[in-house]
Amino acid sequence: TLEEIKPIINQLLTKKESGIFMEKLEKITKEEQVMSEAEALRLDDMLRRSIRKEGVEEGISKGKSLGIEETIKNMLKSNLSLNTISKITSKSICEIEKIKDKM
Repeated sequence: TLEEIKPIINQLLTKKESGIFMEKLEKITKEEQVMSEAEALRLDDMLRRSIRKEGVEEGISKGKSLGIEETIKNMLKSNLSLNTISKITSKSICEIEKIKDKM
């Protein structure tokens, strides 16, 4: 720490030189602290953006799945064949049957 360095600097330099040196050292220390805090804020912002992006992507994916499931239900209600529904939605007949069973 600066307090630990101060006695050593006082022994090596004159009082005036010691004061100037310590002021410069304190300034550098404060600047590094500000830079570290800024970096932490930047990393926090990046993390929040990443999490938000993942959430949006997950929501879009879930929405698409629900939309496809709703479309499959409507097709089943319209008495389309399982093969036709499978071709249109790219879902397997097994997946379509599971949706049908939940209706």
